Amino acid sequence: NDHLKTMITSLGGEVVDDGNLDALALVPSKEKSRTDLAYQYLYQYIHDTFSKKTPLDINKYRVGKSSGQSLNINIGEFPIKPVQDEKLNENGDGIDANPFDFKSNKFTKEEDDFILDLVRRNPHLRSTHTFFARIAQLKPLSEHTGNSIRYRYRKVLAPNLAFVYKIDPKTGKPEIDAATNQPKKIEDIPSLIKSQYTSEEDYALCKHILLYKNGEMVLSGKKKHEVSQIPEAVFQELHKLNPRHSTMSWRDRYRKFAAKFGLRKYIAYYEECQQRDIEPEPMKNMSSRNDRKDYKVDVFGNESEERPSKRDEMKQYDIALADSQLEESNTNTDKKDAAEIMSEHVSPEISESTAAHLGEEGDNDLELVDVKADDGLMDFRQLIDIDPEPLKHRGEIDLSTMISNIRECFRNFGDGNTPYELFKDISDQTGISMLWLNYWFDCSCGMLGTFIQAIINYLKTGDLVMNDVSGFWTEKDDELLKVDPENKDLLHLHGKDSVTKRKAVLF
Repeated sequence: NDHLKTMITSLGGEVVDDGNLDALALVPSKEKSRTDLAYQYLYQYIHDTFSKKTPLDINKYRVGKSSGQSLNINIGEFPIKPVQDEKLNENGDGIDANPFDFKSNKFTKEEDDFILDLVRRNPHLRSTHTFFARIAQLKPLSEHTGNSIRYRYRKVLAPNLAFVYKIDPKTGKPEIDAATNQPKKIEDIPSLIKSQYTSEEDYALCKHILLYKNGEMVLSGKKKHEVSQIPEAVFQELHKLNPRHSTMSWRDRYRKFAAKFGLRKYIAYYEECQQRDIEPEPMKNMSSRNDRKDYKVDVFGNESEERPSKRDEMKQYDIALADSQLEESNTNTDKKDAAEIMSEHVSPEISESTAAHLGEEGDNDLELVDVKADDGLMDFRQLIDIDPEPLKHRGEIDLSTMISNIRECFRNFGDGNTPYELFKDISDQTGISMLWLNYWFDCSCGMLGTFIQAIINYLKTGDLVMNDVSGFWTEKDDELLKVDPENKDLLHLHGKDSVTKRKAVLF
């Protein structure tokens, strides 16, 4: 790669022969890494260092099989691989590792047991794509994709779960039985696995977000007044304080529930219930399938425009109750239950349509496609850590067939579909990571032509991003736009429409 060599030499580096023990080994992607080398680093390190003109932390670009220490999940003992693997499904027959034709790996009994153990140690994460993407990096499961492991669990292993481990809400780790020195088991799985939010947790969420919005929470790298979007770090901090729910779950709880119910409204409701010695209810579900259809897409024109939803027209309900309302509530001596009190704090138009939906957490993955850059989407670095390979065994695919399948998915995508449905269709047909599809879509600002170009570019080259491509926004581009919103180079590269859309996301 002459372009890569030029960047290395311009940075003061030197390209040497293979085998030089004093050199750093570079690879285009994790799947291209060599088994005979302990440490290898992604080409992306050179691209990013060159663009930023300053040395970066190279360890963030290191690839290899993970021991699990940095994956932020609970992990037990790794299974010992037998001399001859036993490949079984629930009927005792051999089964493919996943539903995709181009894969031939099969799950062993040891791998199945390991997957079940991981789910038992992390029951609150069992429905998320990120959990399965993480465990696919573990050595015992490194021959399988996150998608295939998730498919295996849901279709074959879930009925055999039987029990999960009791999780300490303070540490997020399994509680240990002092008598046996083993994790405590819970057989009442449904009530635990749903991880329903309590009123106390909803109250803590509202107080936490309000703390940030009031400028009382200082985050590294964030200006104090940037509160129009809630950055990922706010939810990461909330997860540390309340580890029963994941960072992504807290973020979704805010977006689907608190932002629409109203932070101050729920705080006022909760505190009123406490004063009256009434058990508060969790927030009602303010989301619906229609809320997720934020994009109206013209497939043939490769154009995407945001369509205002009814909720946006109604306005956000994050406003303080008037002092007179609060005083009236506090002095009212009539006996009311929690639902009646809640109805006083919610817009009638909302409460009528959602009264039956109380406190369910929902699928954390479903809403990923609507998240803006600073409102919960993982950045490139986070994504590399969680899901370093968009498609395992990329070199083994039939490229022309794969591209044909992807184009067919786009042809089937129309006005009535959400981006999530497009991602799922592509992922089901190809095995490409849902998280990476979501990331590329965001970098493309919803432009389908650029989005499909990013997917095909990865399949052909293994490059995770497209540098200096019109309409595809990299981290470097975003940083330049934040520093100079009228940057002429960005206007020349991406065009006025694309720059305007990106500004709407970033500012």
